[in-house]
Amino acid sequence: MPVLIIGNKFHDKEEITSDLIYENFDMDELAECGLLMQYFSINVLSENEKIIEAIRWLLKQII
Repeated sequence: MPVLIIGNKFHDKEEITSDLIYENFDMDELAECGLLMQYFSINVLSENEKIIEAIRWLLKQII
């Protein structure tokens, strides 16, 4: 089962890195359970291509 995490980034705020997200999860344990996780840092108001990339990743994992 895939897990997609989208972090909305703002122009005037500090961006949350993928390392900060992944260090809060035991990625090896998730992989053993069959859970795939992907983090995308996206400005959801203006980065349409990155949104499509995130959704494309999720769909590929489901199919």
